[in-house]
Amino acid sequence: MTSTKKYRKVLIVDDDDIYNFITSRILELNHLTDHIDKKMSGFSALRYLEKCTADNVPDLIILDLDMPIINGVKFLEEYNRHFYTSFQNTKVLIVSNTRINTQEPPYNYPFIMGFLQKPIEDNDLIALLK
Repeated sequence: MTSTKKYRKVLIVDDDDIYNFITSRILELNHLTDHIDKKMSGFSALRYLEKCTADNVPDLIILDLDMPIINGVKFLEEYNRHFYTSFQNTKVLIVSNTRINTQEPPYNYPFIMGFLQKPIEDNDLIALLK
């Protein structure tokens, strides 16, 4: 039997309440995390990360690309510029309604662990987080 990694803290960054609820439930029902925070924009997620320390930073960020104010691409650029050196153990999982070329910047940052197309399936999410 293969074990699934349990993330101490997950941050979901998406402007869709229903998606946030479904993703949270998948994580909770499969015992993949101890704690989930949700932010509705890249801007609010960046402000959240400014308050984090090495002790309370999320292990995993699940990031939608299409959001208002600061979208996922801009979030990745800002995360790389301001947070990656301090939070090198944090991984980012990108979710999107559209297909993206994962070989092009900004999708080739070392902290990106993978990509899922929306709507995500629980089996796909669980397999990627193993």
